[in-house]
Amino acid sequence: MSHSERPVTDLAVIAAIAAQEEAENERFTRFLKASGGQLDDLVMAINADVEPQVSCIDCGNCCRSLIIHVEPADIPPLAEHLAIDEAAFASRYLEKGMGDAAVVSQVPCHFLSGNCCTVYPHRFSACRSFPHLDVPGVATRAFALMQQVGRCPIVFNVIKLLKSRTGFC
Repeated sequence: MSHSERPVTDLAVIAAIAAQEEAENERFTRFLKASGGQLDDLVMAINADVEPQVSCIDCGNCCRSLIIHVEPADIPPLAEHLAIDEAAFASRYLEKGMGDAAVVSQVPCHFLSGNCCTVYPHRFSACRSFPHLDVPGVATRAFALMQQVGRCPIVFNVIKLLKSRTGFC
């Protein structure tokens, strides 16, 4: 993305374009999976350009629309911050998943107010790292990543640029 070109951030526009490009995005998912780890550096470079240009506070759509996975290590600091014990925290805010996994028990997230996280300094690790474009392994996360194209302005813009820079379209 050139410095003069601003990323698309209007969620209605993003959703409409993603719906229109659904078949293309399915092909691109297969392309990403087949790339192995060869595109990780490019994805991280594009993300480093796009992410600072998108205000998550202006959006908050991930908190309104995603199931948030919770690691066991996420629970103690947030329970302490809320001044409740871990069992009460889990009972009030989480649903049990497979194994040690848990998810936030409602969408939108309990801790969302407007577009802001009310527990931001103590938020879940999955929230801290979303949309996960600054870490290797894009090929292994291709399906999940492409599910966010119509929801997240960062993912949408990174994928659009990635398609262009790889010559996919």
